[in-house]
Amino acid sequence: MTSKADDEEECNGWRQDEGAGLEDEVGGREEVATTNQRKSKWLVEEFYPPHSAGATDPLLDRVYPEPLYKYELVSEQQLHEVIAKMKPFKATWSGTFPNCIYKFCAALLVPRLFKIFQGTVREDVIT
Repeated sequence: MTSKADDEEECNGWRQDEGAGLEDEVGGREEVATTNQRKSKWLVEEFYPPHSAGATDPLLDRVYPEPLYKYELVSEQQLHEVIAKMKPFKATWSGTFPNCIYKFCAALLVPRLFKIFQGTVREDVIT
């Protein structure tokens, strides 16, 4: 029978070595993280620092170039044309539907796919 302390030190068959840890200078003194929880906390703090206010806001004084082309929404006709060109018994990834599902069910799927594509650029389409 293992104690709770043993369970915390052992995870998925791996046992933490005594003294093995990450070192960091904290407040002018060296601190060693010997638990997985502390190591995880330090790694998260290092690789995912907190966002500053307005970090994702676009720069207001930035001059953006003119678009290279005018964006046009996808039409149902374009979806029908793309589905018709698909090779019927191919699948994009293992475990995904073969293209014949899209080809044989295009009349049912295209109106729904059309709303999904429209919804990626217009919030008022999908209800």
